[in-house]
Amino acid sequence: MLEINKKRTNRKLPSVMRNISYIGLILALVTITFTACDNPLFVPKTVKWTSFEKIEAKKGKKMVMIELYTPWCGWCKRMEKNTFNDPNIAQYMNKNFHNIKFNAESRDLLSFQGTDYKFNPKMTTRGRHEMASMLMKDISKQGYPTIAFLDEDYNLIQAVPGYKNAKEFEVIVHYFAEKHYKTKKWEDFVKQFNDEKGMSPS
Repeated sequence: MLEINKKRTNRKLPSVMRNISYIGLILALVTITFTACDNPLFVPKTVKWTSFEKIEAKKGKKMVMIELYTPWCGWCKRMEKNTFNDPNIAQYMNKNFHNIKFNAESRDLLSFQGTDYKFNPKMTTRGRHEMASMLMKDISKQGYPTIAFLDEDYNLIQAVPGYKNAKEFEVIVHYFAEKHYKTKKWEDFVKQFNDEKGMSPS
């Protein structure tokens, strides 16, 4: 009897050990997740993206940064890879902005703030979405990527065309997020920002 019980116990041990290992692994993952989320030193590695639909009810809380891109745009991909994946840029953008990636050649109907925007095949040789055209309306030389900034009430402040590396983009987002655009000329702010950080102008 003792021998039989011993054999049965031995047969069950691997299953019990596997269950304990699984539980231990799950607890470890949960601990790591909560530690990262609660740790003020934890820096997100990339910008968190949302959509026009999701920010509709969040008016008045944050400014909005919109990246206008197209699937064929090489400079857009480069900016997403290098600039938006910079940890310092990601942390600042996630704290201060709702961040939206919008395909400027999307065929989808977009309803935002009581207005419907649709694709216009007659706009440029490839066609363009009306939302993109509205955001780029004040730019003489239009292209991609273009970064548009909206205030907390979703009014267009300005759209900035062209690829920007992390260093260049950092100055731009501070200029808008901290409302310097209301009181300072761009050139003066760039000089002040670089002087304070001990950087030479680009």
